[in-house]
Amino acid sequence: MKLAYRCLFAIGSFGVSILSSALINTPAQAIPQAQVIAKLQNIPVYIVTDDKGTMVEATLNTKGQNSTPQVSTGVFFSQQDAQTFIDRNLKAQQPDLVKVVKVTPVSLGEIYRRQQESKNKPQELNYVYVPTAQQSASALAILNRNGQKVTRIDTAPVFIATIKSKSGQDQYLSFRRDNREIVPIFFSEATLRSTVGKVYPNLVSKSNIRVMELNELLGYMTDKNDPIINNFEFNPNMNGG
Repeated sequence: MKLAYRCLFAIGSFGVSILSSALINTPAQAIPQAQVIAKLQNIPVYIVTDDKGTMVEATLNTKGQNSTPQVSTGVFFSQQDAQTFIDRNLKAQQPDLVKVVKVTPVSLGEIYRRQQESKNKPQELNYVYVPTAQQSASALAILNRNGQKVTRIDTAPVFIATIKSKSGQDQYLSFRRDNREIVPIFFSEATLRSTVGKVYPNLVSKSNIRVMELNELLGYMTDKNDPIINNFEFNPNMNGG
């Protein structure tokens, strides 16, 4: 289902750099998309669909006569945010749609699979990861605290705990499970702090939090030869935001 409107989602970017790590010493290779999908399967997100389960798409107006319209769909990390989008945006712009659309829960892994299938097609669908107010506020505060001049967060961030090595380099804060090194990745600062507090209570005050764009991290995982990618583990939020 498609609808036309001037500006449905605010699409932005905040620059971040991937941190280096020497946690493991194995041959470097990017992981296949199927493995990325598997890592995202336990992360719930919410989309707006019609009564047939088809995602609501929006055509963004672009500048210039020869520019190609961009078709987008929103992926929400809060069920309430998705419902608010229906109540405020769709009701005002396409009131008839409100009767047939609903909020549908889906795995982030499934969204990523659809995103990859749509990639490089004539009318590629742009998946906009819409952050919650809490995600945006936390990411904004952390980035500014770390010296990045950012005024707003328009795309969903992820949060990763780091700690200084003896040589003064930033390294991922990891833990072991079943003889594997795990690097946890979070969708909220609160969940990260709670987890680190339980696993490493003595390191809470010494650890730092880094913020990355979710889309940039996913692209990095499938495009770059960094062995630490195999150890990434995505953790769902404890309280939805």
